[in-house]
Amino acid sequence: MKKIFTPAIAIFSLAAILSLFIYACTKPTQGIDLIVKTDALSKSPTLIQYTNANPAGTTLPASMSVTVTDPLGVVQTDDGNTKTFTAFNGFLPLSLSRFSSPSVKTPVSFTIAAAPTGFIPVINTINITSDTAKTVTVVPLIEYAHPAGGTAALQKSTVLTGGTAPLTSLPLPANGTTEASTVTIPAGTQMKDKNGAVINATTLSSKIVYLGTTASASYNAFPGGFNPKNVIGPDGSAITGGVTFITAGYISMDLLANTTAVKSFSKPIIVNMEINPQLINPLTGDKVKVGDVIPVWSYDETVGQWKYESTTAVIKNTDGNLAANMSVTHLTGWSLDWYSIACSSSLAVSVSIPGLTGTLDDYVLFLASANEQYLGGLFLNGSWSNTVSLSNGFKGTITNLPSNLGSVKVVVYAKKGDATSKMFESPLFSPCSKGSISVSFPSPVLPELIKTHITTIAKCKTQQVVAYPTAWINITDVTAASISSVYMVNGVVDVKLISGHSYTISTSYNGKNFASGSFKIDKTTNNAIPAGTGLSGTVVYDSATQVLNVNAGFTLSTCG
Repeated sequence: MKKIFTPAIAIFSLAAILSLFIYACTKPTQGIDLIVKTDALSKSPTLIQYTNANPAGTTLPASMSVTVTDPLGVVQTDDGNTKTFTAFNGFLPLSLSRFSSPSVKTPVSFTIAAAPTGFIPVINTINITSDTAKTVTVVPLIEYAHPAGGTAALQKSTVLTGGTAPLTSLPLPANGTTEASTVTIPAGTQMKDKNGAVINATTLSSKIVYLGTTASASYNAFPGGFNPKNVIGPDGSAITGGVTFITAGYISMDLLANTTAVKSFSKPIIVNMEINPQLINPLTGDKVKVGDVIPVWSYDETVGQWKYESTTAVIKNTDGNLAANMSVTHLTGWSLDWYSIACSSSLAVSVSIPGLTGTLDDYVLFLASANEQYLGGLFLNGSWSNTVSLSNGFKGTITNLPSNLGSVKVVVYAKKGDATSKMFESPLFSPCSKGSISVSFPSPVLPELIKTHITTIAKCKTQQVVAYPTAWINITDVTAASISSVYMVNGVVDVKLISGHSYTISTSYNGKNFASGSFKIDKTTNNAIPAGTGLSGTVVYDSATQVLNVNAGFTLSTCG
């Protein structure tokens, strides 16, 4: 006999609820499974997916601590934990407590900071505007030892005398870019700590990363994205609603004097940043040239705040290349960015894909600059979407349109970050006066897809308690080397998988990661799903319903 429990008033975390049922299980009610449905415990599921910006780089740590700064105290993990947050294999599943009430007028905003060893620190601001939003945010991480194409990195040690540097040149060679950058520390410069005191050290360790404008990998790694909300403008006050950036380059510097972080200098250091000669100046509509003026911004990587510093003019450096100089007095990220405040207009997008039945999942549709830099995505179900399922007749909206960054375009890619997968590109247009745009492209040749019904349960190891998790589940297509993340409610989700491909599935739950081994699917499948790290089950194709049924489960070592 099974007893089904759906909480009418879910005021406890999952761990607390399971504890109550464990108490109940001490009574003589043998043969009863107490089943917990968990969808009432949270809202606005949000998944942060950390990736190495260079696919050929080092694998991210299996377990990575992150810091969530949440002024309202409503961000949680699946078990209601609001104190400790861990990304497993790069995935950080979050949600809001059931007591939160996000809306467009009163969004829930929080920051997520990660600083894994060997990678530049990164902080992202998340804005939730709907309690039904399901948001996936992909965060590429730049690795010092293996920078992605379009980026460059340098690690170097310099001898100091009493904390004072000799004339030091720190050049960053081009790495799949047309630009190089050089950081110059003047002779006699003293290194200072966070309190402004001189650091009496013998060694300066420098880690520097440059992000250029010639590759999607460098665009994707731009800290916090190109629509930041935490921005201090030229007048020293916060810019309400944030801005949109078009970048001419970004540089991140991490300096240690012995083991103490350097935060400022007794003399300004000079960054000479070369500029892509093919870059379009959005204010003129022409290629950037000598004399063009670009705003200079600093970026506090600890709180995710941008601050307007000054402007600089484009020059030719000693190598005869276009460049700009920045005078750096304090140590943060530094960037050259044109910027714009959003106009009140929005852009209605309608999609026509003749011959398509069904949907094209995980496509990318976004507003781009003339340089094809991301400017903004679709606003769907109360949040901005990185990827979207497109159908013939699809309609969506792009908001936060830049008011003075020149002409823009709409582009569609079948796969994020893959320059070879472009499906559509519109002519350039003025964003605030356009009003609407039609996107049309032929239906691609699709593989055979199988409707798949996934059911997942979590069992308690020592008690008769079964939970149907409401959580993100990651589906890895081993054959195609791609990952999709979908949200299951009370342990159930429906997807479409490719016949003949092999897959693994995984989920993070109650502070642990559970994953299956690889299993192949087709319309004759009737197999066990091998266990990987604690998740196993069966996969059976039902020819009568033409549905592939995946029944998976994992065991919780503790439920309280």
